[in-house]
Amino acid sequence: ELAREVAALQALAAAPAAPIVDDSSQALQQPRVSGGITCSERLIDCMVNANSGTPYLFEDYWVAHPEASVTIKPAYHIGYGSAIGTQCASLNSAGCGESLLHEEIRKMHKAFGNFDTEGYHLVISPGSTQMNAAALWALSDVPESKIWSEVPYYTVKRIIEFVTSPNNPDGEMRTARVQGPGARAIYDSAYLWPMYTPVSGPLNGALRDSDVAVFTLSKITGHASTRLGWAFTRNKDVARRMDFYVGAQGVLARENQLRALKVLEHARGSGYEVVEWARGRMQER
Repeated sequence: ELAREVAALQALAAAPAAPIVDDSSQALQQPRVSGGITCSERLIDCMVNANSGTPYLFEDYWVAHPEASVTIKPAYHIGYGSAIGTQCASLNSAGCGESLLHEEIRKMHKAFGNFDTEGYHLVISPGSTQMNAAALWALSDVPESKIWSEVPYYTVKRIIEFVTSPNNPDGEMRTARVQGPGARAIYDSAYLWPMYTPVSGPLNGALRDSDVAVFTLSKITGHASTRLGWAFTRNKDVARRMDFYVGAQGVLARENQLRALKVLEHARGSGYEVVEWARGRMQER
């Protein structure tokens, strides 16, 4: 049996690799429900891969906007420390002000009205999956903490009470069902943007003081590989614990920050045209 497995691995290694191109105007060619250079051609008789969330929806938009590109010289900031626009050692360092990326994220939420960031601590991490894990760790500060989530849910995301709002795929705006002293919730609001669901007002009204709301860059601009997630909470101690968790797991790379900052600045400068573009594409589909 081991010999067969080794032979299979050797055959896989010897097989021609899928063509990968370094031109940003072309996509990695692999089987999926849509095809073509920018994944815009619908394929027939294809199986949907529900285990992947790569947001190819946005690719055509960014192909048409190369001005949002970032060029990084090999000698640029090769040492430790990663906060852009501050003297902080990391993005979430206490006592030294927020970074340019923090400011850009707050401006974006203000523009869309989906979250009133005033009075909330903002924590940034390498992706929303890590942010959810940080929130779980921060809220599990007592041994008797329970974990619960309304179905359906991804098994890796059963967190305290994990509230997907809006829920994927039905778009339901859920609220926490567990109430009472000590009840806490993590709101995954990755899809709380107008191309996915109507934004009638800020999410804040549903949040208690220790609750956490999590967002991700991938669902607003499509840049999943940049690995940028962020969370809001009123509770200073919860924010501090999330900061600690994120720092212990590794800070967000400066190159990723630069790309995210450039993309968000471009989006704001164009009046968030990418959102209207994505909404139009969703309506077509």
